[in-house]
Amino acid sequence: MIICFNITYGQNLIDSNSTTKNNEITFENLSIEEFKKKVNNKNKLVLVNFSAEWCIVCKKQKPILDEMKIEKKNILEIMYLNMEKNPLIAEYFEVDGLPVNLLYDKGKIIWSREGIVSKIEMLELLNNNK
Repeated sequence: MIICFNITYGQNLIDSNSTTKNNEITFENLSIEEFKKKVNNKNKLVLVNFSAEWCIVCKKQKPILDEMKIEKKNILEIMYLNMEKNPLIAEYFEVDGLPVNLLYDKGKIIWSREGIVSKIEMLELLNNNK
C-alpha cells in the first residue's frame, strides 16, 4: 500500500519517508498513525484537503487554499491528499464526495466541509480559530 500526501510549506513535517519536488513534500507509505502525528502541529492549524486530479471543483478549490497558505503561513499548514492514490485513507475518513477539507488544531478535527469553500469563509474560519 502506498499513501501519498502532498504538503506545501510543511518543512517541519519532513522525515525519512519524504521527498521534495516543486515545493511540495510527498510522503509514501504513511500509516494512519503517522498521518495523525503530522496533523498534530502544536503551533499551527493544519488543513487537510482531500481531492482528485479529475475533480473540477477540487481544481477550483486549490487556488483559494494556495492563497491561504501564503496569507496565513504563520498560523496554517496545508496538506493536499490525492484520493485516487489513497483509497484506504478515503475509506478511513468516510470520504464520499470531493473536495473535503478538514481543519485540525493540535491533532483534533475542529471543522470539516465537503464541497468548495470560499476565500471569505476560509478567512473567517481561520480568524475565529487562531
